[in-house]
Amino acid sequence: MTRVKAAIWCVVTALPLTGVAEARFLDGSDLLDACHRLPYMAKDYVIGETWQLDEFMAENGVKLYCAPSDLTGEQKADIVCRYMKATPNARNLSMKVAVSTAMAAAYPCASE
Repeated sequence: MTRVKAAIWCVVTALPLTGVAEARFLDGSDLLDACHRLPYMAKDYVIGETWQLDEFMAENGVKLYCAPSDLTGEQKADIVCRYMKATPNARNLSMKVAVSTAMAAAYPCASE
């Protein structure tokens, strides 16, 4: 019974030490921060997001940007990170919108 009491005491005393998690949307400032401090994570995010955007465009017959098909993930991340550094207003956008906006700025589609 002493072990049970000790375990309960550990749990109860540890509760005040736990922080409160705050949910929030990640924005362009978070993406820019990742570009500076965690470039591999920024690259992975940009690769995943552009893949999703490419799938969305193909499935729905829309063009948000017209990037070459042989563009590498590293190049996409460079484009997005440079855009985020150069465009302070983009830091207020969600990360998802910031990526599509950066790609559209770098690779606009010709108007028909």
